[in-house]
Amino acid sequence: MADERPEPVDGTEARPERVVTYEAADRGAVCCLGCQAWTMILAGVAVGVWYAFSGDLWKIIAGLILIIGGIALSRYLATGRNRWEVSFDRDRRIVALTSLVSGETQAREIPFGEIESVQMREITRDVTTAEGVPYKLPILRLHSGEEVALDERLSIKDPERAEEVLEEMRSLLAECPEEGWESSPDQ
Repeated sequence: MADERPEPVDGTEARPERVVTYEAADRGAVCCLGCQAWTMILAGVAVGVWYAFSGDLWKIIAGLILIIGGIALSRYLATGRNRWEVSFDRDRRIVALTSLVSGETQAREIPFGEIESVQMREITRDVTTAEGVPYKLPILRLHSGEEVALDERLSIKDPERAEEVLEEMRSLLAECPEEGWESSPDQ
């Protein structure tokens, strides 16, 4: 996932992705709400067409309300969901932690050099069954002793996948800059 390299086309080695992002988003009922939004829009159009043939004013008002409601619901689904990301930027040599919750964005950047290690911590999450389910959560341990835990929504249920992600993150941090790459303060 993190460093898939396509086959070289002209005999030179393909360059890996420079920014690798792990993300999570609120997905609850998104599909259902998306269907409801389109149903509202189409029903509004149908009521509007019905008005064109019958002439009742209340039908056009009901149609407009349905269309506006459907568009509003679609807009909410496009922009109103919460998101959590952690990005490993190989060029800038930083880890960017970003969360968008209730329309408020919080961001933190941690230089690769400040990160001592990446570890997994087992946490328990309540899922739809209301039972505690074990997940693995990536933790960034800094040289200062601070532990930066990623948001629990970025945790991983499958232990094998958690180990893969842990190794990917470690390899991203351990990667040496490419030949000719120089860091500069403004980069």
